[in-house]
Amino acid sequence: MQRLLLFTCLFISIAAKAQKVSINNVYKIYIKNTGPISEGNQIKGYYAFYQTDKVDKKTNEYAIQILDQNTNLVKETKFTDSKEIELLDAEFNESSLCFFFLNKDKKEFNYRIYDLDGNLKYTYIKPYDSGDFYLFEHYRRTMGSGEDGPLNNLIAIPNKGFITLLPARSGGSNYYEFGFYSSEKNSEWVYKPEVEERQVFSFFLFATDSVAYLELSKKKSVFGGQPKNSIMALNFITKKQLYEINDDEFDPSYKVSALAMNKKEDGSGNIEMIANYFDKDANTNKDFAKGIAFYTMSPNGKMLTKVYNAWQGDFSKYLNVSDKGKVEDLGFLSIQNTVKTPDGKLYAIAEGYKRNASATGIALSVLSRSNAGVTKIVITDLVLLEFDRNLKIKSAKVYEKNHRTGLAGALADYASQHALANMLRLGGSFDYEFTTANKDNSTFAFCYTNYEKNDDYKGLVFNSIKYRDGKLSSDKIALNTKATSLRILPAKSGFVAIIEYFKKEKRIDFRLEKLG
Repeated sequence: MQRLLLFTCLFISIAAKAQKVSINNVYKIYIKNTGPISEGNQIKGYYAFYQTDKVDKKTNEYAIQILDQNTNLVKETKFTDSKEIELLDAEFNESSLCFFFLNKDKKEFNYRIYDLDGNLKYTYIKPYDSGDFYLFEHYRRTMGSGEDGPLNNLIAIPNKGFITLLPARSGGSNYYEFGFYSSEKNSEWVYKPEVEERQVFSFFLFATDSVAYLELSKKKSVFGGQPKNSIMALNFITKKQLYEINDDEFDPSYKVSALAMNKKEDGSGNIEMIANYFDKDANTNKDFAKGIAFYTMSPNGKMLTKVYNAWQGDFSKYLNVSDKGKVEDLGFLSIQNTVKTPDGKLYAIAEGYKRNASATGIALSVLSRSNAGVTKIVITDLVLLEFDRNLKIKSAKVYEKNHRTGLAGALADYASQHALANMLRLGGSFDYEFTTANKDNSTFAFCYTNYEKNDDYKGLVFNSIKYRDGKLSSDKIALNTKATSLRILPAKSGFVAIIEYFKKEKRIDFRLEKLG
């Protein structure tokens, strides 16, 4: 989820290349607590949550601000609350803003929904017990989400409400809770599944205006055993489970493990799914996929069409890839986003990741006689995949970038190829940032960051892979900075937003930088 800053006092200077806004005397802010207000693919404005003052030993003053797309202040709302509250996530659903808080004083999760005038519409409170909170904190540590890092717990449903997936514990089993919090009326639904397994992981795939699709991975034992994967559909309007389909039941020929879903753009209501596909007797926690498949499924989960792209025979025409799906020098590919153009072609941006030996982990394991993790996961290059109207691979272009560590520790040793991709994505470890597009996708850009080091420049660089008039091009902006933290976000057409927080100077700079 992407984020962008709003300010109390604005000073705007407009130059040929950039629009810049600064604020001084910032008491405390985390850049993750800011974000864009968008409608479809169009940026309409921005929001921010930050601390404005310290009232006493236990209480702080906070502010929520709303700006338009040109950074003009629309509304500011201030309130006082415990110094122990933490904003975990925030999202806009085209009509309302939801701020998802953790309040350690009261031992509760708190959802506050505001309209665009800054008025509080609804507050939903979810108490937690020590077991649930332990799992939640473990989840945050596992994903590597620090104070300035993403957490990606909150999913916006346009004009309907907001969804969260939270870890939970009951009777010795670790599972999940699905929550829907309406922005239309004071209504909530928390779904707690009945599970026989000891360990259940859940990942959000996609949602329509009434149905959420989840990928589940269930294990009889917390520390071992073959996982049983499935796809579940929950109708959060009627508050009912629609179906759950196991990975070996969905496709008669293969097991599948979902990567992404989207609604088919023909008005049929059908769903398109991209998935890894495996041999029928494969252990998806250990074995390797045979390739990537595209499925069309009905609203009730029935498979309608299928297209397979095998690593050998299809992808190998364009990439040096093994039959296990490992690309030479890149490792495995994680699809970050897809765009379908008006002529029916589909473009997917994928990012590579691979296991490398960790010298630090090996040394710690030997010295401490514990499992500190002897491997690390390295984030590698980007690959632009082009599929034709029939969803068969047509081309693959590699965009080289600096390779860096994305995950280390025991999980890097044992997690499966698919689980690693999910953890890296949820923890914000990939360099892919966001995708921008016009209304019909005839023009779009996949955006990412890279650290460059050469004779002329050393520092962070923002890159975009642009598609326009059937042609590809690339752009980049140097982001050399002395800021404590920095974030890049989408902005109005032709621009990108850059936030720099200077903690020592208590200053934040925000600028709209022109692309191309």
